[in-house]
Amino acid sequence: MRYEVRMLPPIVRSLLEVDFYKFTMMQLAWLKHKSTRARFGFKNRTNIILPLTIDVAELKRQHEYVRTLRFQSDELAYIAGLQNPNKGNRPLFQDGFLKALEKLRLPPISVQISEDGRSFEIETEGKWYQASLWETIIMNVVNRLYYLSGVVGQYGVDEKAVLEEGRRRLRWKIEILKRHPSLRFADFGLRRRWSADWQEEVLRTLRDEVSEQLLGTSNTYLAYRLGMRPIGTFAHELDMVYQGVCQVFDQRRLMSHELLLNDWWNLYGSHLSIALSDTYGSDYFIRTFGRDRASRWIGTRQDSGDPIAYGEKMIRMYEGYGIDPAGKLVVFSDGLDVDQMVRIHDHFKGRLMTTFGWGTNLTNDLGHSALSIVVKAQEVDGFPLVKLSDNLAKAMGPMEAIERIKRLAGYKDGTFEECRY
Repeated sequence: MRYEVRMLPPIVRSLLEVDFYKFTMMQLAWLKHKSTRARFGFKNRTNIILPLTIDVAELKRQHEYVRTLRFQSDELAYIAGLQNPNKGNRPLFQDGFLKALEKLRLPPISVQISEDGRSFEIETEGKWYQASLWETIIMNVVNRLYYLSGVVGQYGVDEKAVLEEGRRRLRWKIEILKRHPSLRFADFGLRRRWSADWQEEVLRTLRDEVSEQLLGTSNTYLAYRLGMRPIGTFAHELDMVYQGVCQVFDQRRLMSHELLLNDWWNLYGSHLSIALSDTYGSDYFIRTFGRDRASRWIGTRQDSGDPIAYGEKMIRMYEGYGIDPAGKLVVFSDGLDVDQMVRIHDHFKGRLMTTFGWGTNLTNDLGHSALSIVVKAQEVDGFPLVKLSDNLAKAMGPMEAIERIKRLAGYKDGTFEECRY
């Protein structure tokens, strides 16, 4: 029986409470594809029947509240003050984009129980640069309601005891980190965190204990509040939406991927030149990245598949171009825990620069299973979008469209492993 939690305080407090890469991607969308319309949808990758736990009326109410939010003047001033050091410390975000944020109204959102009763159908459609902001907001709301309604409500678990267990685990992780002082990481845990207060406590604790190892946070709101560096470049969303933008040109070759990388570099230069590499499988990325980009770009991000195998492939790619891989960076971000980070860090030490985007295991490791949920771009102007990845359990899109993109990318060797988060 569902435990109904009604009239909760707002889960999302600010439109700034999203992953930082939302803003960097939204600016590109606003500059290059202002009229492009995109549809985003929610997917539960677990077997947990969410409507048995979450009250759909409360889920709707939380999302409708978010639609009343606007960017505040101090928040816009914070974004306006961020700089691009590789472009003469010019503002990272242009005045026109900041004015667009000031006027931004989130597009309508549809929230209902799926026909089979096992999940929720949560969808939004609008101008790409506006609808994009919903992604981490939806995940944040669903995740928090699941723990409030299920773990705390339905099962009567004492949240104070849960938090104490979280603190114990965090202390243990910090002890391990201190034994590996050259290991650097950023907090990527906004979207599947236990709660807003817990994420802030985690960050404050890390700042006090391992400040030299903590690079920053993807949570723009907490970066602002705590004076931390906001971390993020771009997500699978860019590759996926560019499929729709460039559908006419993607008949024999994925020109959309080339255009995306060029547009990104032209806008941000080397400052944000960390390329997410697995939308079409990392083998395709490596084949097409090219010597010039390999030389100029800071590095890549690994978000699926075997991290050790990926890092070795990147080393071979750089060496094949006559580039010293020890000067190139890989950001590992696929469902990491502290032991995995240490293993990867030690394996590549002195051969490849590594950092880690530490997500769910950092902000939602309190003794209860974490949800594996995502929100992805699904269509652009009616054109279906696809993500492959090195783990086909993370693949998104209609099967016919997936097979088409596989052919274009020459995709062959993906694995299928249950998603941890």
